[in-house]
Amino acid sequence: MILLTSSHPGPPAKTSDPQPPLPRQADRSGRTRSPRSHRTGLIAACLAGLFAIGTASAQDRPQTLHLCFDNDPNNEPTIFALLNRVSARLAVNFDIARVPWARCLVDVQNGDRDGAIGASYLPERDAIGVFPLDPQGKPDPTKRISVEGYYLYTRKDSTLDWDGNQLTHLTGSVAVKINAAIVTKLKSLGAPLLEVNSDWESLMEMVVENHAQAATMLADRGDRILLQNKELAANMRKIPIALQEKPYYLMLSHQLREVAPHFADDLWDAIRTVRDSAEYQQAIPANGP
Repeated sequence: MILLTSSHPGPPAKTSDPQPPLPRQADRSGRTRSPRSHRTGLIAACLAGLFAIGTASAQDRPQTLHLCFDNDPNNEPTIFALLNRVSARLAVNFDIARVPWARCLVDVQNGDRDGAIGASYLPERDAIGVFPLDPQGKPDPTKRISVEGYYLYTRKDSTLDWDGNQLTHLTGSVAVKINAAIVTKLKSLGAPLLEVNSDWESLMEMVVENHAQAATMLADRGDRILLQNKELAANMRKIPIALQEKPYYLMLSHQLREVAPHFADDLWDAIRTVRDSAEYQQAIPANGP
């Protein structure tokens, strides 16, 4: 079963810092907590009462996972249909809090949530959480939730273009969300960035108001905005070649992985099994994950 909430108690997000901080501050009750290296045993003890009895892979299975997901109002992903089936398959409840993405990453790193839904892999995120790995120790795309692409959206009168290799006629900045995975790609292209903690639609408004030359976002968000906002659609265009397409995962916290390693593997395996099943493929839209 999936329970969706708009927020979940936890330490305040430090969204002004592009890299989530390592120090631990407080738990859900507000009590100060010790560094992770000294509290692994405490976490294990707290979770022990939640574990089921059964096979070796079921011995470390919690009853509920506390997950987080970007709270942008333009996010209406089909992946919740996937997670609902995974929840039923594993008999585990998912308590999903919709919070700012930067806060989601901080909470996962601190162990205040068990995982982040829809995280693409970046090497620096190894310090935040864990991804499913293949035998070579690299992120395993067969255990992804979805594959999504970042695109550029600019004014209709802009000459900015992207041919898949280089940006041309780039004369201004590119608006992007803080902690978005595409930031690394944009920096490698030499694009000046305007990193903000706003919803996706606000990024497009910055472009229309000439505060940025372009905005970049996942296509399902950007296309939905233009479909629903006639004023923005009249002034904006989407550059048709993706800046980057990547697999997106359920990234789990280091703390959960440490105390429930078998369950983590079962969870990622279940995501692959359900995603590739004929039943699920028939149930989702043609452009689903």
